[in-house]
Amino acid sequence: VYPEAIAELRKAFSLSEDSPVLLGHLGYTYGLSRDAPNARKALDDLGKLSRRQYVSSVSIALIHAGLGENDKALEALKRAYDEHDFPLVLLKVAPWFDRLRGDTRFRDLLVRMSLS
Repeated sequence: VYPEAIAELRKAFSLSEDSPVLLGHLGYTYGLSRDAPNARKALDDLGKLSRRQYVSSVSIALIHAGLGENDKALEALKRAYDEHDFPLVLLKVAPWFDRLRGDTRFRDLLVRMSLS
């Protein structure tokens, strides 16, 4: 499943003119597939993109979640909250953050957003 998803996300990203959202999902998928070097490269590429366009902290959180780096993912989600980052409206239902749902910091974030 992961090779096909990665191939499609890479294709979509190449057609997107450097979409940080697609790059975040690509990095997340690399992380889930245990390809940490490519997931970390996606994080680095997001950092480079952020010098010339807006990069949502949710995209950064997504990659950390895919890598199983829950603390870093939650830190990025908190930044997204502080920045009033629009993609957070999906936080309660987005399956990408299922690994974080048992963490009290995640639940606290949902409460602060009035989503719980």
